[in-house]
Amino acid sequence: MDKQSPKISIKVNGTEANYMEKGSAATLPSAVDNVLPFRGEYEAPISKKRIVPHKKLLLTVGSAVLIGTGFGVTVLQVMGSGQVASKKATSASVATSVPSSGALQTSVQELTPVQAHVMQVAAFSTKEQGNTAVSDWKKQGVPAVLRESGAKFFVFISVADSDVIAKAIGQKKNIKGLYKPWSIEAKAVPKTYEKQTAVIVKANQALNGLLQQSSLCFTTGKVDDATWQKLEKEISAMKKQEKNIEQDELKKLTTYTSLAFDTLKSYREKQEEANLIKLQQLLLDGLLAYETIVTAT
Repeated sequence: MDKQSPKISIKVNGTEANYMEKGSAATLPSAVDNVLPFRGEYEAPISKKRIVPHKKLLLTVGSAVLIGTGFGVTVLQVMGSGQVASKKATSASVATSVPSSGALQTSVQELTPVQAHVMQVAAFSTKEQGNTAVSDWKKQGVPAVLRESGAKFFVFISVADSDVIAKAIGQKKNIKGLYKPWSIEAKAVPKTYEKQTAVIVKANQALNGLLQQSSLCFTTGKVDDATWQKLEKEISAMKKQEKNIEQDELKKLTTYTSLAFDTLKSYREKQEEANLIKLQQLLLDGLLAYETIVTAT
């Protein structure tokens, strides 16, 4: 009796299929056709589905790069145009504020306030009376100058960089008077003299130095070497520009300042007291000329 071949049931993709074992080989029924192959006609569609996301990613990245580059270029252009505009504005500002070399010197080179101390020996209501008094003091060998202030005219006879030294100079001559400061606070050169700003600045610096050194000579008999070298440079620079000076008052200032330096130099070399008296007169005249210039309207 033949043995009956066993039936075997297999579900493939949810479909039940029966087959009979025949010998050593097994044959599948037609239901096997329902099995999806892993290659063949479905391979291409699967590959296409994988490519689509990749292309979208490349498109997104490319778009981002293009947008970022465009934005960066725009920002650079805006910044560049802003810098150019800033430079133009700065140049225009400089051109407007510095129309000439004279104006440049006026705005950059400021004057140093001069603080002197003097002995006042008289006050008059008229200039004629004051000039007469000054002349009388000079005949006695006492340096003197007439300074107008308000409606009065004051006679000053001694000058120094401190009230202590000014008093000492007056007491040495046995002269009684009122000691007071003589302050010249101007910081800028008036428009009338702005073409000669460099000369006036040098004269200003020299007067301050000479005032200090003359006081030092009165108390110690010596000149500070470091200050002396600076004075030499300032006087030399001022003298080089004297030939371009036309205003009479400015000529007086440079003349008095130069002579004061020469007198101090002579005292430094010879230690003669007569040079100190002469130096006092030149400083009084120089300060008066300087004040007249810087307070001009």
